[in-house]
Amino acid sequence: MEQIVFADTWESYFQRFSLTTPEEFYRLSTKYKPRQMSTKKAVVVNFEVGENRQEKEFFIKWYLRVSWKNKLRTWRKFGKRYSQARVEWETAHSLLQRGIPTYQPICYGEDRGVFFEKQSFLVTRKLSQPSLAEYLRTHWSRISEAQREILLTSLATFIRHMHDQGILFPDLYTKHIFLESTNSGEYHFTLIDLQRISQQETNRRKQIKDLGALDQSLPTNLVGPHYRYLFTQAYVGTNWPGRTATLHRQIQKRSRHLARRHHARK
Repeated sequence: MEQIVFADTWESYFQRFSLTTPEEFYRLSTKYKPRQMSTKKAVVVNFEVGENRQEKEFFIKWYLRVSWKNKLRTWRKFGKRYSQARVEWETAHSLLQRGIPTYQPICYGEDRGVFFEKQSFLVTRKLSQPSLAEYLRTHWSRISEAQREILLTSLATFIRHMHDQGILFPDLYTKHIFLESTNSGEYHFTLIDLQRISQQETNRRKQIKDLGALDQSLPTNLVGPHYRYLFTQAYVGTNWPGRTATLHRQIQKRSRHLARRHHARK
């Protein structure tokens, strides 16, 4: 069974360009030819619709050949047959309602078999800001010491706020955090790739795993130990007095574990 669900007035917008069924959105792969379409579980490409002032840019993520492990994990999490695209769709709406910035969900489609999905897709608006990974690569050496500290402390405050709301993000890597810098020197963050987010957990061990993932993804040639400890201090704030050193050791231990596992896969 196939279905497609649109947000707000987007259905009428896409109708003008003959994009109203799952089949038509899957057919975009012929035009945009994403790499490794036939082998990867999920593929993301950006595409444009419209002309001149009506032109808008989107991302589409196709979920292909979903593993039984992921299907069963989704079943246990929601107690019903949710496609991978619907998981991200509902997570994005929930985060936005809770004041956690993420991409704007436009529509999702799914093709379900008797029990589980065969394939699905999610369409979102393309974010205009860079990822944290890209920003560090291109701007870190050009910003002042004070601005670097503002960036790291702002990021820590954002993640602590997320954790305090019971939101866990196992894929908390710099490539999944987008940021916008303001003229006044402030930073605002946006999360993407929401597939494995949990929203009602305050498990400290899992929070440390989130922080370890972020630390491991920070480039070692740019972000040194001073900044990493500063990040931990800002995350702890005044709620965990005396815990900064302990938490920092736990984060670094998890970060090293992920780094070893990453190198072992190469």
